[in-house]
Amino acid sequence: PEELRGLAVEPQILGMVGARPIAGRLFVEGDAAPGAPATVLIAEGLWRRRFGGAADAIGRTVVMNGEPATIIGVLPADFTLV
Repeated sequence: PEELRGLAVEPQILGMVGARPIAGRLFVEGDAAPGAPATVLIAEGLWRRRFGGAADAIGRTVVMNGEPATIIGVLPADFTLV
């Protein structure tokens, strides 16, 4: 287990600020629909450290706050939201 910082965002926010994943995709409206499976974007550092930068990390399930979530994309190391 590893403690990580995260931030819940509305699906359209990342596209509005110009985020571009280096692997996978950003959130879409359906990701936030009631009953939709949980999805996460991870940072490039975590992707390289925990998954060796493997393309098949996209689609893997991780546990976040005790709940399963599917990795849908990787944000570049230089991306910041705030």
